[in-house]
Amino acid sequence: MNKIQCEEINLKRLMNTNPLETLSIQYILKNKPKLICYTDSIDHPKGILIQSGYLHYTFAKDLAFIEDLLNHFSQPGEYGFAGIPREIATLIRARFEVEWSNPCTAYTLNKDDYHPERQIHKTKPLRL
Repeated sequence: MNKIQCEEINLKRLMNTNPLETLSIQYILKNKPKLICYTDSIDHPKGILIQSGYLHYTFAKDLAFIEDLLNHFSQPGEYGFAGIPREIATLIRARFEVEWSNPCTAYTLNKDDYHPERQIHKTKPLRL
C-alpha cells in the first residue's frame, strides 16, 4: 500500500460503485481536510485505508488489498476502526484481539421503491 494525500486519489468509482459501504469514508473525506490515505493505486484503487487520529476507516472488496491492510497493522499497539463493512470487521476480529465493538447496521430505501400511498404508518422526513 502507498501512503498518499487523500485528495490525490481518484475514489469516485470506488465510492459510486459501493455508496453504502463507503458512507463513513465519504463523510470523513468531506469533513476532515488533508487526510492521509493508504491505497494500491491513485487512478484505480481496489481499496482504501484512512487514518484519522486513533480511528481507521477502510473499504475494499479485493481480498489481496484486505490482506495488505491487515499486514499494515503488524506493529504492537491499539487500533480503532469505524464504519467498516462486516466482512472486513470479521477478518480483523479473526487476526487481532478485540477490546470492544459496537456493531451497527444502516438501512436504506431506494427512491424508486418508496410508495407513500402504500404506507400503513405515517412517516415524516428525518431532521437533524
